[in-house]
Amino acid sequence: MTSDTPTEATVAIDLPTDYEAQLAVADRPDRRNPITPGFDWQVVPETLKTDDPAGYQRIRLSAMLDVMKFEVSDLPFQNERAARLKMTNLANFIDNTKNYLRHGMPQQMRSLFDHWIDNLGAQGWNVLDSFFKAKDQRVFLHVVNLYNAGMLQLPGMDKPLNQATFAEVQAAEDEEERLYWKHQQRLGLFLPLTIEDVKATVLDENNLLAKPVDELTLDDFKLAAKAIDKAVLIAYEHENGVRKVLKDLTATTPEAILEPELATTDAE
Repeated sequence: MTSDTPTEATVAIDLPTDYEAQLAVADRPDRRNPITPGFDWQVVPETLKTDDPAGYQRIRLSAMLDVMKFEVSDLPFQNERAARLKMTNLANFIDNTKNYLRHGMPQQMRSLFDHWIDNLGAQGWNVLDSFFKAKDQRVFLHVVNLYNAGMLQLPGMDKPLNQATFAEVQAAEDEEERLYWKHQQRLGLFLPLTIEDVKATVLDENNLLAKPVDELTLDDFKLAAKAIDKAVLIAYEHENGVRKVLKDLTATTPEAILEPELATTDAE
């Protein structure tokens, strides 16, 4: 900056009509838990970098200041009066600097600023924390460089990961999980059961279940003992969409494994 007064930015930001309501109920990001749910408007617009470079720089610097403040709050200075005073002064300096950077922003950007910084600061802290905790930091940096170079790509995606939208990444992850469980099915480790696998003794005269789905057991299905022993996951998908997990040796049960699409016998 060439002067002490920040210039008014001109970047255009389109907000949803219910933005304030979304913001009111959105969970605050937790730097200790990187998977804390948020909502799409926590993301800084891509055009901000070119339409308002100064505004982009303010937000980026403010996020890094938040990372510093996170670390300051964790320092073991509780029993050291002089150190506590210095850390308090540092925290006050960070807050004053953020307030200065906030000055001169367009009204729409200002309404998003604090939420952006909360998210970016928490996410930035998680990245740095993961870097320091990495068993080999060179591997961590190598993966980051591969991502930045566009060398990472998810299954089913026709573009590098760093060029994809979040919706495309989610779709690719779902496809990867679906293909994984299809492969588990081919190996006999996942058995998706349908009404055709139910024993005749459990069906009525209309070939419908004679007992509730939640009362079904493995004994009610036409399964070989070896197949049951080999399987890691066995799930029944009823025609009305009701699901019943009959065996589960996995630590968690991803929802994708219970999709109706996988409840049919794999032709492959």
